[in-house]
Amino acid sequence: QYFVVIHVFDYGDNNQANPANANYDAWYRIEYKVAGGAVTGLIIPVLNKLYQHCALSLTKWENHRREMKHNDALVVKFFLVESFNSYFTLFYLGFVKQNLYHLSIQLGSVITTRFLVDQLVEYGVPIFLQRAKMGR
Repeated sequence: QYFVVIHVFDYGDNNQANPANANYDAWYRIEYKVAGGAVTGLIIPVLNKLYQHCALSLTKWENHRREMKHNDALVVKFFLVESFNSYFTLFYLGFVKQNLYHLSIQLGSVITTRFLVDQLVEYGVPIFLQRAKMGR
């Protein structure tokens, strides 16, 4: 995720997307910025699932005496890791790079991608499974 942010959002707003500019850089075009946000939007849920499995294993390994302590430790791990994973790119663009233009593109791309993926999982997968079952 950090790799995507660094390589896609590594330029300022110096008119580099204009082919007439002597410092033209094709990587500055808006399509690449949106694609970077879309890739980030796809990476976030996958990494969140991976981190959930790791957090479950680590919490079981800690061997808490009471279920309440186990659940509390699990909630803390989920919150910290998923918050960092989900909001790191936005924090980086907003506070480190201080570039609201890139922040707005990233935010819009991530929200749109996550919406489309959620809709596909919620509606597309059951339809696909139903049709696969009927085809047998």
